Amino acid sequence: ERLLASPRFGEKWGRHWLDVARFAESTGKQVNFSFPHAWRYRDWVINAFNSDMPHADFVIRQLAGDLIPSSRESEKDANRVATGFLAVGAKALNERNATQFAMDLADEQIDATTQAFLGLTVACARCHDHKHDPVTQAEYTALAGIFRGTDTCYGTIRLVQALHPSRLIALSDKAPPGREPLLAEEVAAIKRRRDNLGEELESLRSKDPAAAFLSVQGIRLRIQQGIAQGRLELYHDNGEPKRLAMGAKDRFFQPDVPIYERGEIDHPGKTIPRGLPQSLGGTPEKVRKGSGRLELARWIAGHPLSARVAANRIWRHMMGHGLVPGGDNFGAAGTPPKDPALLDWLASEFLSHGGSTKHLIRAIALSRTYRLGHEADANGMEKDPDNTTWWRHERRRLDAESLRDSILAVSGRIDLEPLRGTLLPQSSEGPAIGPMGNGGGEVPSAKRSIYLPVLRDAAPESLAL
Repeated sequence: ERLLASPRFGEKWGRHWLDVARFAESTGKQVNFSFPHAWRYRDWVINAFNSDMPHADFVIRQLAGDLIPSSRESEKDANRVATGFLAVGAKALNERNATQFAMDLADEQIDATTQAFLGLTVACARCHDHKHDPVTQAEYTALAGIFRGTDTCYGTIRLVQALHPSRLIALSDKAPPGREPLLAEEVAAIKRRRDNLGEELESLRSKDPAAAFLSVQGIRLRIQQGIAQGRLELYHDNGEPKRLAMGAKDRFFQPDVPIYERGEIDHPGKTIPRGLPQSLGGTPEKVRKGSGRLELARWIAGHPLSARVAANRIWRHMMGHGLVPGGDNFGAAGTPPKDPALLDWLASEFLSHGGSTKHLIRAIALSRTYRLGHEADANGMEKDPDNTTWWRHERRRLDAESLRDSILAVSGRIDLEPLRGTLLPQSSEGPAIGPMGNGGGEVPSAKRSIYLPVLRDAAPESLAL
């Protein structure tokens, strides 16, 4: 009970979900731009586990929190931030074709959503009918229309090789700022630098238009001017930081998407109305309002697989390996559960207590199975050497975050105060720079490991080791 009530609970179990949700603070891919507002989603996840948010709410808010009506500004802010789940994925910002970028973004969101909440690889049906599960390319396209009708707000600026800038979502003034205010003199200095860079660039353009775009000097001036402008857009004129967040919202127009032959945008076919996959229990009716994300979110939250996937993950983190190995493939190509009756019971127990993660953890922790020792005996090793029936407790490797946190704890240096903001360099949504410079390295912090910067392709040194 003490551990379940601890504020550290959300940091421990939130880390597990952030891994599933492919959380990172940069775009990755060929042009790695930072997401300096991703920390709000991280904090939302921690708070959700600490408050033992019901599983259905946990699903719906991450997929369609912006569409849930609320009279309280703080709740509206939290619901908007929750949709950061859809925005924190990897992005190829240097893709020159806008339609290709949009379809790749929708595909990444379909893949993350269906694997995280349903344990299914629906994205395999992008180019053809699914080879194993009963998901057709038309059903995939109906889902793609839902995400194409969604405005994903991740907040990168337009720079050289970053061709798809994005806005951010404005929050109320009650939201924590996440960064220190600037003095009026600092704001003025950034404006002067932006203007001076613009004058230099204009001078170069007047002398040699090609050089302004192709020369090293021209590229440098454009990058520096863009970063200065991007930083200004994070603050009000008085230096007060704007309250901004990554997330999703419906577009003004929700166009349906055609089936693309072999997934190639140059070969569009029949247009498919937005909708839910009927082969997985979705209704055949066309989405009647908006993008359809809210209908999708409610359908997933009530799907039998949703609770089974969640229960299997909780079991895996408690017991060492899942009833369904891997945890993210409940489809025909995945490994069947080792004990179907136990998985059914866990999912039913989970749902009968409102989708309470803490209840299921408590039930497992108080079980005889969880309390078994790890010692082996000859009879057990002969009958079940792989321990598929959990006749003894599995030894588990200590994860990197727990190891680092333990070192800080026993040294007396650990700082248990939650971080409000990010340890990323606080310039703007420009190119991602490692905490210790371009070479990566590690930020000197005594905070728990969940608060370390998570840049794609540049893991903190202690966790990488």
